[in-house]
Amino acid sequence: MTATDTGIARHAVRVRALSEGGGEGAGSGRLAHWAGESNRTAAVNVRLDAFHCTLAKVRAVTPLQREMLAGRAAVAADDQFARWIMHFANNRARHEATEVSVDWDSPAALPEGVRNAITHSFQRFELGEGGDGEHLLRKAARCSPAQQEALRLLVVEEQQHSELFARGLQHLGASTLPGHWSDRVFTRLRRILGLRTELALFLAAEAVAMPYFVVLSRSGPDDVIRAVGTRIALDEEHHLAFQIDQLRLGFAATPPAGRALVFAVWWCVAVGAGTVLAIDHRAALRACGLAPRSYWGSALRSFRRAAAAALG
Repeated sequence: MTATDTGIARHAVRVRALSEGGGEGAGSGRLAHWAGESNRTAAVNVRLDAFHCTLAKVRAVTPLQREMLAGRAAVAADDQFARWIMHFANNRARHEATEVSVDWDSPAALPEGVRNAITHSFQRFELGEGGDGEHLLRKAARCSPAQQEALRLLVVEEQQHSELFARGLQHLGASTLPGHWSDRVFTRLRRILGLRTELALFLAAEAVAMPYFVVLSRSGPDDVIRAVGTRIALDEEHHLAFQIDQLRLGFAATPPAGRALVFAVWWCVAVGAGTVLAIDHRAALRACGLAPRSYWGSALRSFRRAAAAALG
């Protein structure tokens, strides 16, 4: 492990400690050690383990028993999403307290190369986080009301990230982009897929971006940039845990061979996403003291742990 990886791993522990200090209960299954320590596995949301065991036995019971078990599983899932709703609601106060403490009007006294690197990176992320979530929520129409509300609140927080990147761009004296071909391709791809596949794409994209957000919060070139990174890293840690909860439920009935195939395809997507980020944001990574190659390795380890947790 490189010294940079060790620093990122230590910072991820600090990020988790700050988050847990806020009192949110729904983040109990957060992913750990995003950027290093390959000998440890993520302790992520094992609350559905009993549900998974139940599903494995469903075919051996009578139709009446099966209906009763399905009802209990649905209640358990709704309880889980109710906890996420409470988490997102409680998050608002923490967000407000964090943003009030940032001097957004302070001048960005940065070298031109660093300013251009962070500007380019923030412009790309502002586009990617700015979707309205309409198609995602439409796909969730058949889900329970609790799951739909939790998804809606997730979308709201992602939109807030877009606003944070826009404020960061204002701090840098730059504007947002009207559009970019990569964002259009990703958006169109998501819209033709089902809910579970779209959530899987989100998880891949956010898991590979997590080491960048962590190093941005630790080693960003000024206080405002670090504040943007810290707020987003804290949120994304919870968002990944939420997506894992959703996907564990969706993959519960998938046989082992099917899960292996899903992981193989998913891995290819993650490798592509991590490679694009490493290349397109390489100047920003270097401005924060992280070599693109080191980031790439950390990103794939982050994804592997998240995918393993989602697939059970």
